[in-house]
Amino acid sequence: MSWCSWAIRNLIFFPAAILTLIIVFIIVRDHSSPGQVLVSIIQSADQVTDGVNWTWRKCPSISSNSNEFPPKPAVRPPVLAEDCPKVVSDARGYAKHIDHGVMGLVGTLWVIMAAISVTVELSMSRFPVLKHRTRLKMRTITTREQLLVNGKVRERIATHIVTGAHGYETLCTSGFNVSYNDKRVLIENCEKLAENALPVTCRTCFIIWKDVHSFHSSDFDMKSGKGSFVEKDLTEITIPTAH
Repeated sequence: MSWCSWAIRNLIFFPAAILTLIIVFIIVRDHSSPGQVLVSIIQSADQVTDGVNWTWRKCPSISSNSNEFPPKPAVRPPVLAEDCPKVVSDARGYAKHIDHGVMGLVGTLWVIMAAISVTVELSMSRFPVLKHRTRLKMRTITTREQLLVNGKVRERIATHIVTGAHGYETLCTSGFNVSYNDKRVLIENCEKLAENALPVTCRTCFIIWKDVHSFHSSDFDMKSGKGSFVEKDLTEITIPTAH
C-alpha cells in the first residue's frame, strides 16, 4: 500500500462516505425526502427575495474592542435569529452568503471525519509502505534440449528468467507455453518476488514439447539419449521494490 492510495482512501473516500451517510440518516430520521426539502426551500423563497433584492439576517459574533484599556464588555449577539439585523443584497451577494456558511460547515466536518479515519488507521498499525522503482537486470535463458523418447526424437524448450535483486538471484518461471502472455505472467511473478525483497526461488519452468522428425546422430550422446544447447538474451525491465 503506497502513501498515495493510503491518503486518498483516508482523506477523501472515507470522509465523503461518512458525510453521505450522515445526510441520509438526518433525512430518514426527520421522515423527509429530497423532494420535500426542495419544496420547503421554494416556499420560503418569498421571505428571501422579491425578485430584485435578497434579504437575510446576519447575527454579529461576540467581539470586544481590545485596543482600549480597560476593554469594553463584549457585545453579545441576539438570542433569536429574528432579532438579528437584516442584510439586503443582490443575488450574487446572497449566493456568497450561502457558500460561506455551507462550505465552512462541510469543511469542518470533512476535517473531523478525516482525522477520525487517520486515527483509526494508525491505531490499527496500518501504515503505508514507501515504494520506489529500481532498475534491475533480467537475464532470459532459453534452453533447447533434444531427447530420445521411446525411439522418437523430441525437442524440449524451457525458458528461465533470472533477475539479480538485493544481492541474490531469483528464478521466476511459470506457465506451459512460450508466448507473449506467458512472458507477461512470468514478469509479474518476478515483480511479486522482488516486491517481497526476499530470496525466494520458484522452480517451475514452462516447457514446450515438439517432435523432431529429422536429426543427426552426431547431435546426441546415444548412451544418454540427449543433447542440448543454451541461448542467452540480456534485457532490462523496471521492477517496483519495497524497502
